[in-house]
Amino acid sequence: MGFGVIIAAVIFVSLLAVATYLVAVSAIYTMDSLSGALDRASEFNSERIMTSVRIANVSILTNNTISVMLNNTGSTKIHNLRHMDVFIHYTANETDEKLTERLRYNSGGISELQYDEWTCLNITPDAVNPGIFDPDECMEILLKVQDINRSTGGWIKVVTPNGISSFKYF
Repeated sequence: MGFGVIIAAVIFVSLLAVATYLVAVSAIYTMDSLSGALDRASEFNSERIMTSVRIANVSILTNNTISVMLNNTGSTKIHNLRHMDVFIHYTANETDEKLTERLRYNSGGISELQYDEWTCLNITPDAVNPGIFDPDECMEILLKVQDINRSTGGWIKVVTPNGISSFKYF
């Protein structure tokens, strides 16, 4: 009977050691995962703080075409234009209906631009990192909508991929 108690105690202590080891390993793994997530969140927030865009000018070219001049006034490069959002609120010419729309990005340029889409016409000066909207550059985008009433105006909002926005009345 004494020998059985000793074996039970050894088994119990062994199981306790294994359980303690598993808890310690999982705690270290969890802390490592959380620190990586916190690092990525910190990088994202830092990039977000350094991002700034400003709509410099809005021009209605025709009843369905609008030119918008954007300035990158921050210190972050905007790489992927298809992840930018462009919203417009305007009054339809024939129906006087007030419309708010999110326009889709069209990478095909002005020749392939359809209704309710926008495209980048040019970025100036685009000497460094061609096709990327760098700090201190100006980007002209073209919007195509159904039929805008030029006399009532509206507003345009541009949102960068990391959520920074600018809007302007026209």
